[in-house]
Amino acid sequence: MPSSPEIMFSHEFLSKILKPHYPNLKLVTFDLARGTSAGDNYMSIIYSLKLKVENTDGCPQSSNSKYSEISLVLKALPTNPPILKYMRELKAFEKEVVMFQSVFPELCENLEYESLPKAIYTFCDSEDSYVIMEDLKSDGYRMSDRINGLDFEHAKLVINEMAKFHALSFIKFHGDGNLILEKFPNLVDMFWVKPEDVTERNRMFINGQLDGVKKVMTEDNLSHVIPRIERSFSNVFQRMHRLAGIPEKYPAVINFGDCWTNNIMFKYDEQGTCH
Repeated sequence: MPSSPEIMFSHEFLSKILKPHYPNLKLVTFDLARGTSAGDNYMSIIYSLKLKVENTDGCPQSSNSKYSEISLVLKALPTNPPILKYMRELKAFEKEVVMFQSVFPELCENLEYESLPKAIYTFCDSEDSYVIMEDLKSDGYRMSDRINGLDFEHAKLVINEMAKFHALSFIKFHGDGNLILEKFPNLVDMFWVKPEDVTERNRMFINGQLDGVKKVMTEDNLSHVIPRIERSFSNVFQRMHRLAGIPEKYPAVINFGDCWTNNIMFKYDEQGTCH
């Protein structure tokens, strides 16, 4: 079971990891609290980390005051045993740590790309995994409503940013998926695998999705559609691999593995236009 962040993150430890990023700041106090509401995320636990610091020289939130506040986000492994086991099987946190530690710095080297939060600290071993990053909410960003989804303008912004992100790895690796995995072997996909490599947990996950769809269809008096849906699920792993595996016809790029509403933030100007 992962260690609780409340236990692991002491004043001494936080001071140590902050120093490379804010060398002229001294940590005074900190507050660690749950950072999201129920239903906002499923595969991790998000904490809000508020740091009171002394000497604002070099602080991005500087003011004339002797003290200022730095807002960070701590992303930790879930504690629910089945979800934790599944996350470790997919090596999801390991991938995220590698992205912040190695992939982003290399892809963005000499290129202007500002749509990623700054990572303050990353850690991953067989027991614990953490990512501490800047809190974009303190810079005016916010999530959209996960129930209502995105309108056309928001969706268009997401597609544009996705295209820019894909371009980063295309420029670096020229669309060669095997070259990407040679450089970053941790990015090998553990879910969209060949049908013969599908794990029992993957099958349980997909069957759970099917059960959920069937339940909704039954409740909405659409039971007659269920056989058609079941047929579409009969070869779902073959189709998943064909759609998401390393392409033979098209260039391969490093993609955003979990692009849904709550993993995207928008910023609005005074006129309410989103960015």
